[in-house]
Amino acid sequence: MGQLHFRVVALLCMVLGAGIFLMLYWPAGNQWQTTQPLRTWKCHACGASSPEHTVGTRKIAKQKWIGKMERKTLWTPAAITHISCTGKRDGPAPALARPAGFISPFDYIPGSKNPCWNSSTEDSLPQLNCLPYFFLAGVSKCGSTDIFSRLTEHPQVMITKQKEPRWFDIRRYNKGDGSPTYFWRNYHWALYPGNEGCGEPRVVIPDFIRRLLPDAKIIISFRNPADSLYSKYLQYGDKGFSRSPDHFHTLVTGQIRRYQDCFSHHSVRSCAYNVTLSTETEVRLEKGLYAVFLADWFRIFPPDQFHIIRFEDYVADIRGHLQNMFDFLALDAMPETSLQEVASRPPANRGNHYDVGPMLPVTRQVLEEFYTPFNRRLADLLSDKRFLWPS
Repeated sequence: MGQLHFRVVALLCMVLGAGIFLMLYWPAGNQWQTTQPLRTWKCHACGASSPEHTVGTRKIAKQKWIGKMERKTLWTPAAITHISCTGKRDGPAPALARPAGFISPFDYIPGSKNPCWNSSTEDSLPQLNCLPYFFLAGVSKCGSTDIFSRLTEHPQVMITKQKEPRWFDIRRYNKGDGSPTYFWRNYHWALYPGNEGCGEPRVVIPDFIRRLLPDAKIIISFRNPADSLYSKYLQYGDKGFSRSPDHFHTLVTGQIRRYQDCFSHHSVRSCAYNVTLSTETEVRLEKGLYAVFLADWFRIFPPDQFHIIRFEDYVADIRGHLQNMFDFLALDAMPETSLQEVASRPPANRGNHYDVGPMLPVTRQVLEEFYTPFNRRLADLLSDKRFLWPS
């Protein structure tokens, strides 16, 4: 194939704002247009939808898993029926590590950082198809868009036109289009093969990612959950309700009561994944239950495949964190002047925040009391006391 050169193609999916990055190698001399990755990005596992099913309060269409991936047992129920629930048997499933004899869905091109393959038909030229090399999975309002925008300034990073495809999470069931994931959002978990009859998911999105991309690298950004929640409220306060610290307090206290009631009757994890509870109001308290969702990711992927950032530290030293992320992704070092220039740019995605003042002190107090046990668990998972907000 001759000497190989590479760039990174990046797709962002806000999760927790989550993003997806694809690192591609191709022979020198090939002409590569920035729109080509999007044109050739195909969902090989999607087919016609069956009649609608209802999960929680949301109506969604259940997809049939057909095509190349199904024929090689990647997405079929047969691949994971050994962990299906029976009766009230709940809790997470064991990690879906590749079993002996596992067959990858395609013959990947050797020498590429991410899984790539060529496909063609009798009436078309070969097309390069690639799966993600790494994911940016940072909770919304935790800096993931800013991190994404700066990472794409690296000379080996190229962004596609579509910033937020969401196949693993939403469009897998609605449109069968796109291909990223969310750190916390598993709204359709009841439809995942292996979750039949479960009160909480035994199979979650990272199980499928691990099955397909066992070597994926994952970057996650966490922020004080109280600050993240209020920032999100202010950003999307035009969704049919007025914005004020008093209104935010009313929403928060009501939702905390609902979650505490849920905790008294069900497992914490079951409540964290409860779709109806999540969509009860305009504030998503479960987004800040970082430890619950991170425990699932850690169950599925080894720790050395994660690079976890504390948002408050990132904004204090953007240059240093960018360099650490480039090293984690095994990218070439940027010239110092270029790195400094990228780090000094204004923040991205501040959004249309409405200046209604800070949250009420009493609201912050009840949020901190609610999140403290989960922050302690997060600090234990990461062996890092910096995640014991507030600080």
